[in-house]
Amino acid sequence: MQVELSRLGAVRLDPAQDENKLPTIELSPRQLSAESISKVEIEKQLARWSSNASMPSWRLEGPDHIQLKVAAAKIDPDALEEKAGAYLKRWLVEAGFQEVEVTPVSARKRNILVSKQMAGIQVRPLEMGVLSRRICVWMDIVDASGAVLNSAPVWFEVSAMGEVWTPSVDADRGMSVGSHPLKRELIDVAAAGIEPALKKDFEGKEFSKRVGAGQPITKDMLRAVPEVKNGDVVSVEVRVGTVYLRSRAEAMHDAYVGDRVKLKSVSSGETMLGVVLSAGRVWIGS
Repeated sequence: MQVELSRLGAVRLDPAQDENKLPTIELSPRQLSAESISKVEIEKQLARWSSNASMPSWRLEGPDHIQLKVAAAKIDPDALEEKAGAYLKRWLVEAGFQEVEVTPVSARKRNILVSKQMAGIQVRPLEMGVLSRRICVWMDIVDASGAVLNSAPVWFEVSAMGEVWTPSVDADRGMSVGSHPLKRELIDVAAAGIEPALKKDFEGKEFSKRVGAGQPITKDMLRAVPEVKNGDVVSVEVRVGTVYLRSRAEAMHDAYVGDRVKLKSVSSGETMLGVVLSAGRVWIGS
């Protein structure tokens, strides 16, 4: 609504007043006779009121009018917390975690105001790989068309027990994970802040770095076993005109199918470059 500043009285800030309602406007006899009020005073008093709300409640519209934005709905922060917490707990359980606990840690709770009639509250889907001790769940307040009227972050402290696998003895880089002695443990993955590798992730994988005994194996510690490994003696295939020749050479580093690999001939010691065709096979030439 618009109110003429020349007819606007003092803004009464009632502490008991509902936050989703605008302040009461009062006209004193003096103001009625003077037909004016200080624009600075209106700005100051309305700013004090709107600082307690989470939406812009007013703005000045030129020298003669002030625009007041009336809230159509108020959303209780406790309701947001409850819905966000239920979603987060369900998400963690479905992700395979056990003994899940989520505790709201939002600082100052404030009512969320929207200027249009809301249709519902939606949880913005979580997208994360590494679980952390603190997680933010965003809540969107939408209207009937699905447009977002307002959003609010809800923070939680998380505890979630998850399965991890650790080497029973130190594992060096390049060792096969499946053939290494492993031990299963349950730890608070959120507190550890890691993305643990599952047992199904170990098939056809080797350690990409050294992993100490008892250290949880994470996904970044694994890599696919290269088709050609440093020191392997491979079959080298080359075409000379219409003739295909084969020889043997030693790989000078790890390489996967399609990678270029540097080789040293077993017979002559000559170095050459080839492309890995499959395990133990390298092609040289066009």
